[in-house]
Amino acid sequence: LRDARADAKAAAEKVALLLDGQRQAGTELSALRAELDRARRDAQSQSSEADAVAERDQALQAELAALRDQVSAARDELAGAREALAEARGEGTAAAGQLAQAGADLERTRAQVAAAGEEMDALRRDLARAGAVRDELVGRNEAQQARLAALETELREARTAIDRLTRAAVEQADASAKAPARAGPSAEMAPLLRVLPGRGPNRAAERAESQAGGLEAAAPAGRRAFDAQALLERVGGDRQLAAGRARAFQKGSTWMVACLRQALQRKDPRALVGAARSLRSALGDVAAEEAQRLAGELEDMGRRKDLGGAPKMMKALESELERVRCALASYSRAA
Repeated sequence: LRDARADAKAAAEKVALLLDGQRQAGTELSALRAELDRARRDAQSQSSEADAVAERDQALQAELAALRDQVSAARDELAGAREALAEARGEGTAAAGQLAQAGADLERTRAQVAAAGEEMDALRRDLARAGAVRDELVGRNEAQQARLAALETELREARTAIDRLTRAAVEQADASAKAPARAGPSAEMAPLLRVLPGRGPNRAAERAESQAGGLEAAAPAGRRAFDAQALLERVGGDRQLAAGRARAFQKGSTWMVACLRQALQRKDPRALVGAARSLRSALGDVAAEEAQRLAGELEDMGRRKDLGGAPKMMKALESELERVRCALASYSRAA
């Protein structure tokens, strides 16, 4: 019995040991199963990575083939570039020759430009001279226009006088035919005798000369507003035409003086020269020597472009013009 108990105890211990071993084996089996699962998952992951690597390898193979094609194309392009470089070198040599030719052409062009510049300077000088001539012609034209206006006025007055005298002569002829024994000029013929130099009485002209002489005597010694005798000589001794010229000057001089004032206000020497020349010419037509001299001095100031003393000279000219106008007005009324 003791042996049986000992055997049973030993068997129980063995069973306990076996149970412990079984438990340990179960634990190890669980661990092995877990490791197996991990191994399976790792295998699956490695399989996916292998597939990815294979795909990447295929892509790299395709890229390598493309790179090989590009290298081949680049080699072809390099060969073409070498050929183009050779051609460019030939063209560069030709361009160098053309550049040398262009340099020679440029030198010739510069010489031509220099010659053209000299011609331009000469043309500018000619243009300046032409401008001076033009200014002179403009001044002469203005003077001629003023004189033409005066002559037109005189012509109209002369035509009026001729018409009046013609009618008087016809009437006188009719009266003479009816009364041939009548002596002396009639009242109708008196105007005809007045305008014919050297014939019949000319009391009106004598009064005009007397009044003009009185005005000249009233002026300062040695200075006359105008020379009545010189004016009369310039119209061929016709006092009616002389009076018409005096009236024409009185009408036109106002505009000329206004042009002078405007030129002085603008400080325009060129305009001053033209206006002074026109006035000087008109004053010469009525034999106003002192006023003509003052206008000439203004004209010289404009030519010199020195207008410093022009305002003072303008005042003196206006004062003298007032004397001339008064004297001419009296002369034209008396005539």
